[in-house]
Amino acid sequence: MKYSPRNILRSGAPTLITVLAAGCSFHVAHYQTRRAVIPVEESLDLMLTETIDDDQAKALADGFEVLIAAMKSLAAPEGGH
Repeated sequence: MKYSPRNILRSGAPTLITVLAAGCSFHVAHYQTRRAVIPVEESLDLMLTETIDDDQAKALADGFEVLIAAMKSLAAPEGGH
C-alpha cells in the first residue's frame, strides 16, 4: 500500500489526530522544500500565548484554513477535491 494520509485514514488504525499530523507534516515538508524553513518554535510559542496581535491572529486564521483544506482533501474520494 502506498503511504499517504488518505491511505492511512482508510486503514482505520490511527486516530484522526494522527492522520492530520501526517497531513500537516507533508504540507510543512513540501513548503520547506519550495520556500523556506518554517519557524516551528515561534509558532509553538504563539499557540501558548494568552494574547495575540492582529498579524498573529491573521497567521492563525490562515493556518486554520490550511488545516480545513487538508481535512476536506482527506475526506474527498480518491482523485476528487
